[in-house]
Amino acid sequence: MPVFLVSISFFFFLFAAFPVLSSESTDVDAFILANKAPSYDCPNQDNFLELEKILAMSSLSDKQRFELSVEKGQFLICNGKYENAKTFLLEVLKDPDIDKSSYFYASAVFQIGFIYDVNEDEKRCDYYTRAGKLSSPTRHSDIYLSAKLAVTAYCENEREVTDRLRDMYRLLYSTSTARNEAALAHVHNTIGLVYGKELQQYAMAADQYLKSYFVGKDVYEGSNKLSTLISVVTAQLTSGSFEEALDTIALLDEMNNEINSKITNFYYYHALTSYYYRTNDIQSMESVLPKFKEYGQALNSNYVDNILAWYELVPCVYHEDIDCLQNYLEGGFFFPTKTNLLYKGLVLKMHLLLGNTEKVMTLFDEYVAFSSERYHRSQDSAHILGVSNLFSQIEQLETEIKKQEMAKQRLLYGGIAITATIFVAFGLYARRKYLAQLSIDPTTQLLNSKTTISRIAKLRAPDEGKTNAIALFDLVNFKAINRAVGSTNSEQMLRKIALSFSSVTRDTDVLGRFAPEQFVLCLHNIEERNARLFFQRVKNALDMVEFQTDRGNLVTVDSVMSIYTSTEKFSDLDTVFDDMQLSLDIQNQN
Repeated sequence: MPVFLVSISFFFFLFAAFPVLSSESTDVDAFILANKAPSYDCPNQDNFLELEKILAMSSLSDKQRFELSVEKGQFLICNGKYENAKTFLLEVLKDPDIDKSSYFYASAVFQIGFIYDVNEDEKRCDYYTRAGKLSSPTRHSDIYLSAKLAVTAYCENEREVTDRLRDMYRLLYSTSTARNEAALAHVHNTIGLVYGKELQQYAMAADQYLKSYFVGKDVYEGSNKLSTLISVVTAQLTSGSFEEALDTIALLDEMNNEINSKITNFYYYHALTSYYYRTNDIQSMESVLPKFKEYGQALNSNYVDNILAWYELVPCVYHEDIDCLQNYLEGGFFFPTKTNLLYKGLVLKMHLLLGNTEKVMTLFDEYVAFSSERYHRSQDSAHILGVSNLFSQIEQLETEIKKQEMAKQRLLYGGIAITATIFVAFGLYARRKYLAQLSIDPTTQLLNSKTTISRIAKLRAPDEGKTNAIALFDLVNFKAINRAVGSTNSEQMLRKIALSFSSVTRDTDVLGRFAPEQFVLCLHNIEERNARLFFQRVKNALDMVEFQTDRGNLVTVDSVMSIYTSTEKFSDLDTVFDDMQLSLDIQNQN
């Protein structure tokens, strides 16, 4: 049977961030959006009671009531209440004023098709086709994908199955490129259904279901992970892979212990009962049937009730319990799947035990005819060749998908590496910039005193015949100029003075602000005579800096200079600068 798959799409993330509100303050439109789930998804079960409360509100608009009702139908389907959902949705669609272009109208049509699909009712194709026409790859895209897959799988029997599978693999390829894991898992799941139902390739079906599980396990939510694994177990049991099925059931058990809801318990005991049934361990099957029945009946679903009745029939046939067999017939139960040989064989045995010879002959003829048709179809040379060619193409497509995924991973890892490199480079740049800011005097934008002294201390010893030379400049009349120009302009004055230094010095020179009204300049590895001449040119440039007073007069800087030279590396700069400062003080006194 088709399986509703779950994806943590942006709708789920939106719901996760959406608080459960009281009925008085609920923002209905926001709730509808938060609760909205794709056609291959199920809404969050914890939100069902809130939806029921909102539906009971009299203040809802017709549009809101319709959208909430469609979401309720999806809740019912995801809980196995197919008949309730069908009756409810068909009634909802009777409203003549429904906006038939809306997402929710297309969703309701698709959901009804799904319910008919569960019972293998041919009406499913009418609804799937309608849902497909109501949507497109860009409009209600999730419904379009689901309807397209369903029509291809179940409603185009005149086409060869190989052609239909080829279309599905094209959808698989395009979905893979879109990087939508939930939709990709949905395509794998549908391909698995076709492998199992039409080609009887149950091992391949199990492989597709497993791909669906592993692709979607990180984006699916809650019980829907288990619904995918149920398909895996069924296909593994049908293909005779009993040990693998037992491993999958163990995984089901582990996940069920985490979720522990009615429907997940039903999934687990369904899988376990099926395993014992397929391995003909009837005693073990009888031991778990009560739990299977308990959780199945809690779902209140006609479809589930029929499955329960079928499984309860197995021990009756095994023990040849005539009364039990009669009760089954009188109960009017049936198993909706028309292609299940296991069920057909069980019913045949039941009528044989009851002595219904005519019914046995009819069932036997049907059983043989169906088995023969399946056998001849599987042995048809053209069919075998077509399937063989398809599998070759499938292998190529899956190889391309794997290559694409590897390319995406390489691109992702490359992007991460580039981003990391950018962040590291930016971090280093920011750190250098930060450290540089720490070394700069904010007013003059020259090196501050600490950094200047540090850089001078790191200068290596000069070459033979050359010297390292330091000049300390003191602005003798700066306070007087500041008063004349205006104390609010002092920073501008200092920047102009700093610019006069920068305009005549070189990049290799160490230039900094030494004190509030003092500047220091160090020349490395230079002849002493040239150093003194250079310092004098700097002082001359400094003394030519002019400022206009408030009265319009021009005043110039008056400075004194102290020079220190060394033919060795500087070792005791504190003493050096103390001596230079003493020299400046003497000049200022004179």
